[in-house]
Amino acid sequence: MKRIFRTGIAAALLVGSTTLAHAGLVDYTAGTGIATSPHNMNLYLPIASSGTNTGDPGHQICKFCHTPHNAVATGQSGYNPLWNRNQVTQNFLPYNGLLAADYMTDPTFLEKSETLQAVIDPADMMDGPSRLCMSCHDGTTAIDSYSDKMGSFTPTSSRVVLAPTGVSPAGDTGGNLMDDHPIGFDYNLVAAQDSKIHSANVNIGWIPASDRKCTQISELLYKGNKLTCASCHDVHNTAAKTADKPLLRVKAEGSKLCLTCHDK
Repeated sequence: MKRIFRTGIAAALLVGSTTLAHAGLVDYTAGTGIATSPHNMNLYLPIASSGTNTGDPGHQICKFCHTPHNAVATGQSGYNPLWNRNQVTQNFLPYNGLLAADYMTDPTFLEKSETLQAVIDPADMMDGPSRLCMSCHDGTTAIDSYSDKMGSFTPTSSRVVLAPTGVSPAGDTGGNLMDDHPIGFDYNLVAAQDSKIHSANVNIGWIPASDRKCTQISELLYKGNKLTCASCHDVHNTAAKTADKPLLRVKAEGSKLCLTCHDK
């Protein structure tokens, strides 16, 4: 049964030393390509596993996520970047402006949240790139599982930011994203309701061009309206899209990433 979370936005985007990228273990330069980045599993796995996992036998980089033939279904209509990993089907507990402990104790707290003016439906909040990110970051899938290979290495939270497995008040198992910036909502609807959220279709003149890899917020949104993991992160560390570590589209220094969307 679908559960629609209606809550009330001014969620601060917290950017630490590690995020949805495995950026804390691999030394790299922003915008220099995937080969030198934390998303080159041939660099990341030997470090994260303390040498027990050396990565792909042929040292292929793209193979961990993509394949030129016989792509795996992502479960999403019209979106399959030649995927090479198992589909993640679970739902995730979304951010709702509350402490997880409060919500788990009394689900009615959900109606009292005043920090998010958005509708987040767990059934499709992972739409687009976000669900693909979770095929490594869900905390249960082995990172070295791809194609027809059964992997064995699942990192701890000290080695990569994970969505830990949890149980919702309704008893549904799923990852817990309640302490992370909300994703999976219609940014344009929120901007229309909240005067402190910038419009997606105006030039981001308030952030210096040298500190960002976008001209308008709409470029960061999936299908022009949905905020996803890829709104903040460029998984491929490309020169055209990565402005800063950890694989950020806008520099974190001076809270520029936060202020791209939040008018504070």
